[in-house]
Amino acid sequence: MKSLVIGLGSGRTGSQSLSALMDAQPHCIGTHESFHMPWDVDLEQLDKAMDNLLSRDAPLIADIACYWLNYVPLIRLMHPNTKFICIYRDEEEILGSFMRKTWGRNHWTRQGSRHKVEKHDKRHYLWFPHYDLPKKDACRKYIRTYYSLAACMVGDDFKIFDISSLNTVEGIKSILTFAGIPEELQVVQVFHENIFPGDP
Repeated sequence: MKSLVIGLGSGRTGSQSLSALMDAQPHCIGTHESFHMPWDVDLEQLDKAMDNLLSRDAPLIADIACYWLNYVPLIRLMHPNTKFICIYRDEEEILGSFMRKTWGRNHWTRQGSRHKVEKHDKRHYLWFPHYDLPKKDACRKYIRTYYSLAACMVGDDFKIFDISSLNTVEGIKSILTFAGIPEELQVVQVFHENIFPGDP
């Protein structure tokens, strides 16, 4: 039976690095943001995404993206052997990184809001919840909402790792072990990708 690893995090939390790490493992296909799942749960989209993942030719399949969070309860029912790896980063670091990356765009302020709404990127706009708040405040509320929901999902199959875990041998081993990869098969490699000016 194929095993699934779903990687999560609010965004700006090393998702490309986690994807590259999983893809470097033997007998694993790791991808990043393969789908465009809306924040509001869409069962039809989920079915298509799961069919796509399970059709891939490897015993272990991983996809990493922020938008998986609200789908965790359904994926647990559909594929009970799934492991969920959520990466946490300091709120201010995430916020600053998002503000730099999305200059001129706004994923979090509700369309029709009384606050200034910059250009919307339709694809990414759907990934996030929306608030009647200015961009920075709306983004901050999203981050807090995300990790509050994630904390409620922690269990034997769902673990939150600090982003620093992606930068050390010990941290990477703990992630791979949680993913179900035996220690003797683990390819331990530090990746540092998707960095924008001002990010550490």
